[in-house]
Amino acid sequence: MFAASFLGTLRHARDRTTGELRKRCYDDADDEAWHVVADALDAVCDLVDLCLLGVPLPTTDGVASRRDDEAIATILDQRFERDPWSDEQAAVTPEDVEADVDLDPTDPSVDRIETVAETVIVPLSTAGPRAANWDVLFDRLVTHAVAVTAECRKLADRQRIDGATDLAAAWEGVAELLGDLASFIAFVRRAAAWTNEPDRETIDRSEAAFTAARTLTDETTTTT
Repeated sequence: MFAASFLGTLRHARDRTTGELRKRCYDDADDEAWHVVADALDAVCDLVDLCLLGVPLPTTDGVASRRDDEAIATILDQRFERDPWSDEQAAVTPEDVEADVDLDPTDPSVDRIETVAETVIVPLSTAGPRAANWDVLFDRLVTHAVAVTAECRKLADRQRIDGATDLAAAWEGVAELLGDLASFIAFVRRAAAWTNEPDRETIDRSEAAFTAARTLTDETTTTT
């Protein structure tokens, strides 16, 4: 399983929404408009089904580094914005990764990404280094889903003002489902944070902060 499936599904819902936002007027009698909202709703439902495959998030036992998480997040954002399914030039290439993120896809020690046909992909698994990709994917999905939800509500507001109240209600339904999904994913991430061990960088920072606090306390005690 790959992160692109999730991002492409959400991107499809966003594209349907932004396409409707470009219209100058709305009418409940517009059959095509009903096909569009139904398509967007189907995409969100598909995304719900996909996300359930990653619940609960697999344990990572502290194997993920913050730097690599940030690099994976950048790759996922690139994939979401470029929508490789509809743009032949939009695939994220190894050159893009080398230029934009702090993760070398040619390094044999890097096991969180793959390069297939000159396209960098982010695989998802239940164990090993790639298990950490789930949490990063869910983080980016929340961010993008919240943005798409806002667009759906904006569209519904415009339709309501234009008198297309039934269409507006349908788009509100899409927004509510997507918003609920974003909240659910965020909850799943919080729950996983309680069970996963912290990464090495977090442990080092915590130990450094503790040492600094102890030193400050000792100095204060000595001077008083």
